Amino acid sequence: MDNDPTNRNIKPHNDTPYSSQEDTATSNSEDEEDNIIISIPPPNIPFNNIDENGKYRSPRIPEPEPQPTDRIENYLYDSAVTPPSQQLLLDHLQHWRRIRENWKRKSAENDSRYHDGMKMLSDMFSRHVYDTSVSQ
Repeated sequence: MDNDPTNRNIKPHNDTPYSSQEDTATSNSEDEEDNIIISIPPPNIPFNNIDENGKYRSPRIPEPEPQPTDRIENYLYDSAVTPPSQQLLLDHLQHWRRIRENWKRKSAENDSRYHDGMKMLSDMFSRHVYDTSVSQ
């Protein structure tokens, strides 16, 4: 193999991998004319991005979780007895678990809107994997 990109006297070979792929691509395209996908379908359920107040809202971001009313400032200024650190940690963890679950739920809701398109892509992928494994 001669790697000289500045040499203009080298003729391209006819048996390049690209020419054989083009031949197989044309034969495959004739066999699979029925399976041509031009575009992915739009979401099953359209999403209204404008709420009742006229503000934009994202289909992927959940409503904010209310902040805990028990704040450290209450204990500093009221000189009330503070809860043990373990209780503060448990309250904190519960709050963030609720937030994480809200994000997961909202993400699943948004993903469900694209069910038909995802099914189409999944079918294309499985056909490709099956074709590749059979040809090897």
